[in-house]
Amino acid sequence: MGNEACNKTLTPFSNKTPVAIIGRHRGFTLLELIVVVAITAIMVTIGIPSFLDNIRNNRLTTQANTFVGVLNLARSEAIKHGVRVTLRRSTNGSSCNTESAKDSQWESG
Repeated sequence: MGNEACNKTLTPFSNKTPVAIIGRHRGFTLLELIVVVAITAIMVTIGIPSFLDNIRNNRLTTQANTFVGVLNLARSEAIKHGVRVTLRRSTNGSSCNTESAKDSQWESG
């Protein structure tokens, strides 16, 4: 009687074969998917404000570096030509801009 249990072999398509043996367990359960989506949502919620602060700081640093570059250019031109140089904001490169605008640039003249 003990030998009969040892002689049984499982075939892949046998009705008595467990599901895990033939590899039908594929994909994710709904619970696993909900947990992953919840964790991703939490990480994005925490990460986006920090990312926006980095973008804002990089824009400010870029503007400050541009201003310092124009100051250095104006200083070197003043020394080279021996004249007084002034800086002004301009949107089109030819007229002075008295109001602050995002797209205006510094120019020396």
